[in-house]
Amino acid sequence: MSLLRKLLGLLVLVAATTAFASAPVKPFTTESYAAILAAHRGQPLVVAFWSLDCAHCPGSLATLARFARAHPKVSVVLVATDTGADPAALASHVRQAALAQAEQWVFADPLPERLRLSIDSRWWGELPRSYLIAADGTRSAHSGVLDAGQLAQWLSAQRQP
Repeated sequence: MSLLRKLLGLLVLVAATTAFASAPVKPFTTESYAAILAAHRGQPLVVAFWSLDCAHCPGSLATLARFARAHPKVSVVLVATDTGADPAALASHVRQAALAQAEQWVFADPLPERLRLSIDSRWWGELPRSYLIAADGTRSAHSGVLDAGQLAQWLSAQRQP
């Protein structure tokens, strides 16, 4: 009986670990933003740029986590601007924000200006920075903390996914 309990405990631990596992952190290059948009073409998408040392990013990540739970058909992609950051530290931070299942990327160029230019020539590096992309490809940029009202307004302006 105690062996059965141990096995059941081990199974619960494995299931819990798997449920909270983070998506792999991929290197973000000058081609990555276009690849993200192409991979999610035809569906609503939120691409959020954040950093480990950004004071306002946790608020945006928390809002995105609530939004993702309420709207699971809307894809959320996270891009950390921390060039050279430890992927495990990034994944841990995202897991704590309850966004572990979101697609995750990290800047992989020592010149972040080059990456920002490949995304938006009008973005100067302020964080958090989010792009709300409608299913028809219409894109709106937002600098600063996203709030639930902004996301709800954006989503209601298009067909509900």
